[in-house]
Amino acid sequence: VEFHVGEPHIPSLVKLYDKLASNLDLIPPGVSEPLVKPKSVDDVPIINLTFWSKDMDDASLRLLALDVLQRLKEVPNTGIGFIVGGRRTQMRVEALPRRLSGFDMSMDELANTIRTANSEQAVGHIELGKHNYKVFSGSFLRTAPEIARLVVGIRNNQPVYVSDLANVYQGPEETRSFVTYYTGPAGEDEPVANGEPAVTLAIAKKKGSNGVTVAKDILAMVESLKGELIPDNVHVAVTRNYGKTANEKVNELLFKLFLVTIAVTVLVLFTLGIRPAFVVFAVIPVVILVTVFGAMVLHYTIDRVSLFALVFAIGILVDDAIVVIENIYRRWLLQGTTDLNTAVDAVREVGNPTIVATFTVIAALMPMAFVPGMMGPYME
Repeated sequence: VEFHVGEPHIPSLVKLYDKLASNLDLIPPGVSEPLVKPKSVDDVPIINLTFWSKDMDDASLRLLALDVLQRLKEVPNTGIGFIVGGRRTQMRVEALPRRLSGFDMSMDELANTIRTANSEQAVGHIELGKHNYKVFSGSFLRTAPEIARLVVGIRNNQPVYVSDLANVYQGPEETRSFVTYYTGPAGEDEPVANGEPAVTLAIAKKKGSNGVTVAKDILAMVESLKGELIPDNVHVAVTRNYGKTANEKVNELLFKLFLVTIAVTVLVLFTLGIRPAFVVFAVIPVVILVTVFGAMVLHYTIDRVSLFALVFAIGILVDDAIVVIENIYRRWLLQGTTDLNTAVDAVREVGNPTIVATFTVIAALMPMAFVPGMMGPYME
């Protein structure tokens, strides 16, 4: 199910659950109920860490990555995380047909014995003084020896164990997917890897949090875990860092904005004088600060699209100021004096056309606020 862009998340899920619940009678017998797992843009990982080693296999690397993931959950504003690659640990029971035939037992008896033993049920409560205890019956099987010691039946007045009928192993499962790590010419400062076994840990951020800050905190936690939880023979490669790329692009845009401000200031300085240049140089930072403050109050995010719009607006502002100042300067040259009345009259002469021109540009861009789809929130 795909929701329209801009729809509130929680109410939309409530409507979806309500619609599914009202149509459960249409589900055929034997078919399980639909499972709803919400996914949003905030579930996209901002950090991917690839663990690889020449001494450890993928199953061991997966166990290590799971331990690291638990520690990274302690970082503030981290979201969901998952592991890609590596074989999971599982219990394997390989039945021996000859043993089953010799003890006159079937596969169903062996399977039912293990299935019944691998259960835990609440059977009641016990009150002792001021304490209340919940009583459980049975427990889940955790190790291969526990499975091997299960009694399947009695033959010739002797118990028949699972170990008599099958081989029980605890180890990695069969390979379903795998990750390998390679280094190329660009990785000069990294250890050389040529198809080494690896697993990738991916973690996202919470909604509304700063991706740059969260990414830095995650990498700082990983560095602190090296030598403590992460052994020296395991290498950690950052294969995705959205926080770094986003920060670089924003910094690049701000740097270009600074260069444009300096260029305009220098141009005004050589053409109109030091006072107009100072006005231009002072107005631009003030406008940026006011805009950022307004965005914070109105709960708008500062991203690349909004920064580009800010650069565009500053260009209009500077252009209008140059038109007004140039007309004042022209009138002073014509009058041969720099009196205040001439300056006011010059502003009155081009003020209204400049304002109308600005509103014309705004009117031309106004339809972009109603763009639907994925770009709608950005254009708004």
